[in-house]
Order: sequence, then structure tokens, then C-alpha cells
Amino acid sequence: MGIAITLKEYLDNEGVEYETLTHMHTTGSLGTAEEAHIPGAQLAKGVILEDDTGYLMVVVPAVRRVQLGQLHKQLNRQLGL
Repeated sequence: MGIAITLKEYLDNEGVEYETLTHMHTTGSLGTAEEAHIPGAQLAKGVILEDDTGYLMVVVPAVRRVQLGQLHKQLNRQLGL
């Protein structure tokens, strides 16, 4: 999967340095990191959440899990996957 054009445009407009790597298809972010030969802590994964207000994307390292309970408290929103 390539990088979404809107994400690329956003990163470019914000001056964020990044690198795209080509790899075989995988079923999870840790597998993607392994296939791309990079540490899981250096691969960002986007997790889409939603509630009655709308959608939200949380970006975390591949080796981490989104802590919904902490997000509920910090954002005062009842988000779900």
C-alpha cells in the first residue's frame, strides 16, 4: 500500500521528514515493520476511532497499543474502534 496523497501533501506542507519503503503485503503493523526491515518503534500506525462527534485518527508506534481509557479521559469522548 502506498502513502495516501492527502497524508503526503500534509507531511510535505508541514515540512515533516519521512521515508516510504516498499514491502510485501502484511496483516499487521509489526509484520510490516519486520517485512520493511525497520524497528517497530520507528513505524507509525494510524488507528481510526469514532464516536457520535465523528472520526479521529490516533498515530502511534507499531509496538504500542492505543489506550482507549486514557483517551476517553483526556479528550472527554467515548471513542471506539
